[in-house]
Amino acid sequence: MVPGTEGIWDDGEFVHWDEITRHIEWDDEGELLEKLLKVAQEYYNFTDRPLPIYGEIGELFAQRQYGFELHTPNAQGSDGRCLDDFYEVKTITPFKSKDVVKVKKSGNFNKLVIVKVTEDHQISSKIFDRAHLPKPRGDFYLVPWTHRIP
Repeated sequence: MVPGTEGIWDDGEFVHWDEITRHIEWDDEGELLEKLLKVAQEYYNFTDRPLPIYGEIGELFAQRQYGFELHTPNAQGSDGRCLDDFYEVKTITPFKSKDVVKVKKSGNFNKLVIVKVTEDHQISSKIFDRAHLPKPRGDFYLVPWTHRIP
């Protein structure tokens, strides 16, 4: 391969073009997230009804934050994967009365990402290893936004 064609030398380290491209794509995703959140907020302000896209917004945000690839829609067991880690994403919407997510114990995941969209449509997330989730209640884990790792 011709020297210099795999990437660039920047501030004392080699940066591969794949890494540069990934950051450009993330910027596009960031703009898309902002637009989706704005549309969801405007729709609610206009109709007084939530637009049913918050789960998708949560998944896109989690993918961007934690660098995993989303599975195809409606894939069973988890929402995404990176190497040997399987991610489950749950979103707390601004309209939910309690900041708790319900996750199937039978799911094929070892990382849980909880994404929270506030009433003013700010978005943030937390990630947990499955081993650090509270004990399941029956067939489900009930995980509050305030959950702390012991």
